[in-house]
Amino acid sequence: MDEATLTIGVRSMDEFFEGVAEAVEKQGGTTPSLYFPSAEDLFKTIGGKRWEILQALAGQGTVSVRELARRVKREVKSVHRDTEALVAGGVVTETEDGKLEFPYSRIVLEPLVFESSRAT
Repeated sequence: MDEATLTIGVRSMDEFFEGVAEAVEKQGGTTPSLYFPSAEDLFKTIGGKRWEILQALAGQGTVSVRELARRVKREVKSVHRDTEALVAGGVVTETEDGKLEFPYSRIVLEPLVFESSRAT
């Protein structure tokens, strides 16, 4: 069975458009990806308990907020708040009937490289 994979990373707008141009040149389909303009934005959107939510949703079809809260052993209100941020960030989709869906069963995080701005 082919796993649905989402690649998550940090890229500048220029890097993002270079990647799109390469995919078009190769005439190949692009793999699903989600890029953030900074590591701070990535961590703010999917860090901490939100990462736990993604793991609980991965490959599970549609799930209600109440069921998701039960699976991650958290209060419904806090899970609802976190899933609203994930939906707003484009990470998770909300169905017409209010359920949540994260159609990927595998997440690949591109390596983050930190370089000091100090001269050595």
